[in-house]
Amino acid sequence: MELHRCRFVDYMPSGIVALAFSPQTYTPTFSYLACVRENGDIEIYNPRPPAATSRGFFLEKSIPGGPSASTECIAWTHQTHLTPYPDPSDPTDPNGEEARLAGVPPRLFSAGLDGLINEWDMNTLRPKSTVESNGGSVWCMAVNHIHTRLAVGCEDGCIRIFNVADGSLVYLRSFWRQEGRILSIAWDPTGRYIYSGSSDSSVRRFDSHSGLCIDRFTVGSTQTIVWTIAALADGTVLRQSQKAHAADILCMISNAAGNVVFTAGVDRQIVQFKYTVLSHSTGPALSGPSVKASDLPHLNRWIMTAQKRYHSHDVRALALLEGRPVDSLVSGGVDTQLTISQPASEFPIVSHIRLPPFPLQPLVSVSRGARAVMCRYPDRVKVWKVGTGNLCVDFRCTRCSMYQKKESLLHRLWFEIAPTVASHLTASGISDNGKWVALADLESVKLFKIDTTSGKPRVRKVKPEGYATPLLPEGVGATTILFTPNSGRMIVAGCDATVVVADLREDSVDVVKRFRFHCGDEDNEDDGVKSAFRGRKRWEPVCTLAVSSDGQWLASGDKANRIYIYNLDALKLHATIPRYPTPHTSVAFHPVSPTLIVTLHSNEFFLFDVETTDRSSVLSASTDSVPQCRLTDWSREYSHRLPRRLISKTELARGVAIPPGRNDMLILWASSWMCIVDLKRRKTSRPRGKVNGFTVHRYEDEDDEDSPLKFVDRFAPIMGLGFIAGADEEGSVSMVAVERPVLEVVKKLPASFYRHKYGT
Repeated sequence: MELHRCRFVDYMPSGIVALAFSPQTYTPTFSYLACVRENGDIEIYNPRPPAATSRGFFLEKSIPGGPSASTECIAWTHQTHLTPYPDPSDPTDPNGEEARLAGVPPRLFSAGLDGLINEWDMNTLRPKSTVESNGGSVWCMAVNHIHTRLAVGCEDGCIRIFNVADGSLVYLRSFWRQEGRILSIAWDPTGRYIYSGSSDSSVRRFDSHSGLCIDRFTVGSTQTIVWTIAALADGTVLRQSQKAHAADILCMISNAAGNVVFTAGVDRQIVQFKYTVLSHSTGPALSGPSVKASDLPHLNRWIMTAQKRYHSHDVRALALLEGRPVDSLVSGGVDTQLTISQPASEFPIVSHIRLPPFPLQPLVSVSRGARAVMCRYPDRVKVWKVGTGNLCVDFRCTRCSMYQKKESLLHRLWFEIAPTVASHLTASGISDNGKWVALADLESVKLFKIDTTSGKPRVRKVKPEGYATPLLPEGVGATTILFTPNSGRMIVAGCDATVVVADLREDSVDVVKRFRFHCGDEDNEDDGVKSAFRGRKRWEPVCTLAVSSDGQWLASGDKANRIYIYNLDALKLHATIPRYPTPHTSVAFHPVSPTLIVTLHSNEFFLFDVETTDRSSVLSASTDSVPQCRLTDWSREYSHRLPRRLISKTELARGVAIPPGRNDMLILWASSWMCIVDLKRRKTSRPRGKVNGFTVHRYEDEDDEDSPLKFVDRFAPIMGLGFIAGADEEGSVSMVAVERPVLEVVKKLPASFYRHKYGT
């Protein structure tokens, strides 16, 4: 089989500018991590492993930025006390209001150079409320200790206070104006004072009630910029210092007790400081008659205890989450990679994980018939024609003989589409014949027809009058788009969780069905069938779609881990998939058999026979609920005892690819590895003990020739994997692996801090 290792895709991931963990006072979940990218995207990670076999820091949602968006700071709020603040001496809560507040999800705020402060809706991924800062660009923000006031530092040198109590976002007042923009801000743990650092080399303390400046002191020379500041529980104010760093400190974070501080900056180092209490027994330097007891408090000091260098460029953000099972220090910066150090309490003796900078949902689509590869960028898509491959692949062997060199023809850029969008593109798709391309943002879906009769592609947008009925309501975009293999239908998953099936004709687009089973507890009156997950969870956006090769079956999965199977011939709901505690990452149909492959966050995968259902295992007591699909024989035997090498992979599986003509094989792929699964090969295993009364089986040796799983680690970071029609003979296929080498990304980054080394 011909293999194309495509490295012509010039996608550039965006750097990280801010990180913030949500308060741990929210009872239903542990905490969330918000990560802000330079292009305005906000990623929401769940740091807690959803199951014992899975790993943490799962990307749950991504809020797309806009063409002119520039987010500089972010903050979470979670109010747990009533307003006005109750008397601490009276702990009673007769109406249970504080317990109700603890169950309200935390609120996410962001601000940037556009001068707008946004509160985000975690379901619609749109601003829930927006207010002007009234002072130009916003460079920093902080929340008080009871999460009722939001302080922002503005371009005009003023601190402005906003009321965020009881779900509001209202401007209250401005503080005394100072020279230079405010670049850092921090609340006193008691809420009485606010500290600010500015571009005029000054740190100021303000009274939070009167808004007057109480104290001011200068830091270093007149050219020193106070990038970051922190206030500890004992009243200590920390500002940047270059004694432990060779260049500017850009961020710092402290633990809850206030005795450990982490700093990072331009020199790429993460440094740990600990507050050490010195005494007579500390060492010989403090013993003897020359040391007085009255001098001991002055000898207590901050000591640099450890340092690590994980990043290749400036570190712009740090976040700390204490306590098991997470206990993580998260860092990010210009090099685009999110790095997690665990456990943070044992720093520097930690293990670190680098998350790939690419979204979990693949950015690459493959057109099999047109032999084309499409990549989605924030504001456009590019489509390349693939030449002949320079390698041959043999899936029967994963050793050096797997690849053979051959002559190749270069790729070429086929066409490019740059539509007018309200936000960054959220979904894209290309048909198998290459004649249709669909793009979507948060507010609209755009369909383009590609005319290749003249040899040169001509891109024509389908105008509104070409739709018999609108695909989605006005102002509603899409999260996922897919075409059927015969290019006759388009499947659109809207931002309102509606799955739309539309027929594509030469001169019109007709909507034939709308499925609303992902819309929470709402019933599908058209089908007369109640939601199979009724009462389980509110609506969540659809994140995965898959269509069978014959166009009969459609699978859709959402962020609530609900997966539905539809019959596109009858245009009705057919069955559901059991809801696993671990989030699913992808779904795919087998090209020949009616089998659905589901991959989970734990790197486990399951195969379901969609034509064989079990009416006895419905998800609701109601008689009109739909049945569940059954596992295939192979999955019942092997899915629960997969090799430890697969389960323990730090990078999760992002998709499934099935080679056409190899019905007994499937390929799991991740950013840095592929796993080739032979469905015909059987291997016996011996019991390895019991867990909770059940016998646990594991393969003796995952690398021997009898194992049904083979691993390939030869590829650079993979953005997409698929198959296209072969160029040599009719009916042949070629494998396409779209790679984005890390060195190519680093070449396009700005120059990093140069530190002279001896002998260079």
